[in-house]
Amino acid sequence: MVESKIGKVLVVDDDLLQLEVMRDYFMQRQVADIECVSDSQIAADLLGGPDARHLDLIVSDIHMPEVDGIEILHILSHTGSRTPLILASGSGHFQLKTAGILATRMGLNVLGALRKPLEPARFDDLLDWDDRGQRSCA
Repeated sequence: MVESKIGKVLVVDDDLLQLEVMRDYFMQRQVADIECVSDSQIAADLLGGPDARHLDLIVSDIHMPEVDGIEILHILSHTGSRTPLILASGSGHFQLKTAGILATRMGLNVLGALRKPLEPARFDDLLDWDDRGQRSCA
């Protein structure tokens, strides 16, 4: 398998099973550095700090305890992040779509919004992976 062009991914979700699914997904596509965070406060601190500049992709749930995904969007917007972002939620389509519109209006680089449970094929389409696990366009 060809090594992915994505070097570092941050996945934020309070659901440990979803974190495991996402870690496996990115490992199969040979992403070099996958950080999975179940504590939204830790994720918020990370995204508000200097290490956030080294991320190639952020995948974030929008409904989490302590710091929810909307607060994560505000942090990313405040820091001027242009890191590609995928939003995820197990809640209704309307809430997910609204979060995606909000993130886009905040100037964030939203690749898409996906309903949970997250399915690898939906990520493949969203990230434009080819059959070798390589992104077709960076």
